[in-house]
Amino acid sequence: MAGRKNESNNIDRQICAIIKFPHIFVLVEDLRGMEKSADEWCHEGNTFFHEEQYEDAIGCYDRAIAIDPNNPAAWDGKGAVLMKLNRFEDAIECDDQAIAIDPGYSRAWNGKRLALMILGRFEDAIECCDQALAIDPNNPETWHVRGLAFNELGRYEVAIECYDRAIAIDPNNPGVWFSKGFALNELGRYEDAVRCYDQVIAIDPYDHQSWLRKGSLFNELGRYEDAIECYDRALAIDPNNLEALLGKGFALTELGRYEDAIECCDQALAIDPNIPGALLCKGFALNELGRCEDAIECYDRMLAIDQNNPGALFSKGFALTELGRYEDAIECYDQVMVIDPNVSAAWCFKGLALDELEHYEDAIACYNQAIAIDPNDPMVWIKKGSVLMKLGRHEEGRECQERAVAISPGIIE
Repeated sequence: MAGRKNESNNIDRQICAIIKFPHIFVLVEDLRGMEKSADEWCHEGNTFFHEEQYEDAIGCYDRAIAIDPNNPAAWDGKGAVLMKLNRFEDAIECDDQAIAIDPGYSRAWNGKRLALMILGRFEDAIECCDQALAIDPNNPETWHVRGLAFNELGRYEVAIECYDRAIAIDPNNPGVWFSKGFALNELGRYEDAVRCYDQVIAIDPYDHQSWLRKGSLFNELGRYEDAIECYDRALAIDPNNLEALLGKGFALTELGRYEDAIECCDQALAIDPNIPGALLCKGFALNELGRCEDAIECYDRMLAIDQNNPGALFSKGFALTELGRYEDAIECYDQVMVIDPNVSAAWCFKGLALDELEHYEDAIACYNQAIAIDPNDPMVWIKKGSVLMKLGRHEEGRECQERAVAISPGIIE
């Protein structure tokens, strides 16, 4: 009993000492901490980092730096934590400290390049990649990031060269193949881009983004059945993917499968009732089915979200034209031209509406505007020629028809 009592008294005295002299207790704890080496503090910081306890991690790296200011790993570790906290400029300062200590410390170059990419400083990121590659020329990730930086600068050919270097080192990295596909797409090399996405899918068949990109490319190439197959594969992975539903809807409209397209759009609208692309696509399909009033309802819903959407305004004008509501249609076309006066189709269809209203001179003026924007649209020449014929200006009318035939030889049967 006496032993336990003495032990209890000792604990009480320790507690009292901490309360009365807290600065001494902190000092003792600091001295205990000083027993750890800089590397040990770094290791503890790494543990906190992986546990996402970032403030504690910074504290450990700062202790390491206090013991050894020339420890590049401590500076690099602190930089990595600051990246996680979105303190990118501070992270770069830490990486610069590590590089100043050891210019061959590739991890610091890699950390700095990532921060620079996020900050949009792509030229500086490329310089970092070059420094890292001088140390380790066979690092595929560095080649990849270098390519991404060139990609952001619009230098797609150079980006592709970087991706090819990364692929030569590691051909099984789906991310690099995906990035190369994107660059090829931007260059209009759609078939080559498809082959890149095929490589991604061969590595990871469940990469729905690659199925989406393939579907989009097939739409661009007019291979609508292939596009639908890709979108179906993407939807099998992610049934609520709006991009897949809209891409499939577009392909179905191009194939004249309007009811199926409307079904796709309705699925998308069930997920997001205000998605503009679905309203526009559904409106187009309804218009093609002759359901112009329903189409206008879709366009009005879209315009309630974005009153200055030129696609919705033009499409509404087209539906109104189909209904014979020419004055209302002209109002829509005029709104399109306020937003962008260089939409030749708006001038053309305004001319068509004016023609129907027998405002022939005004119609010709609209056709002339459309021709000034796009002189190679044969239909505008045909329409202008028709109005000129109505005005008895037969010679001019025939000249317009000849221009149309020169552009598209089979346009007049």
